[in-house]
Amino acid sequence: EITIDGHRAPLASPRGAVRAGVHFLSNDRKGEGLFLDQAIEYNLVATRLPQLTTIGVLRRARLRRQARALAELGGVDVRRIAASVRVLSGGNQQKVFVGRALKRPRLDLLLLDDPTRGVDVGGRAEIHRLIRLAAEEGTTVIFASSELDEILELSDVVVTLFAGRIVSKRARRDTTAAQVLSEMTHRDNEEVV
Repeated sequence: EITIDGHRAPLASPRGAVRAGVHFLSNDRKGEGLFLDQAIEYNLVATRLPQLTTIGVLRRARLRRQARALAELGGVDVRRIAASVRVLSGGNQQKVFVGRALKRPRLDLLLLDDPTRGVDVGGRAEIHRLIRLAAEEGTTVIFASSELDEILELSDVVVTLFAGRIVSKRARRDTTAAQVLSEMTHRDNEEVV
């Protein structure tokens, strides 16, 4: 259950969640996030089509302006936005995926599952920049990651889980990689509430 401004966010459908300001990015960009055979520009604006139409007619000039702005924000080469997203590296595909969620009229909560999975070091830095940008603009960002250094680099608060239960919750400044690793892997944590 998620509460935003004292109101329970309706998460039963993607449309309801988006209307409530909640956006989720899966760790499977190829299977659940991108339309691999479609152009980069269409992937960037895929979740904004109602804002790009007038009485049901897609406004191509509006679509291109919005796609260019999102490509620039995400660090994707705007000269390539007509190309299929499939031709991009994993890092650039992930930048398209993350960039699509940003700069929305309502983005209160951004949920990310392993946001840099399968991404090289350069792409990872760019994705971290986008995540920080969302947070700086007032969006609450919650992410799960299997990368300890990513958790310690990006988080304000670190919540450690073991066997589906919360083991600890502490400020990043009070957290070490050794603590998190120990809490994630030891069975004696099952008794912690």
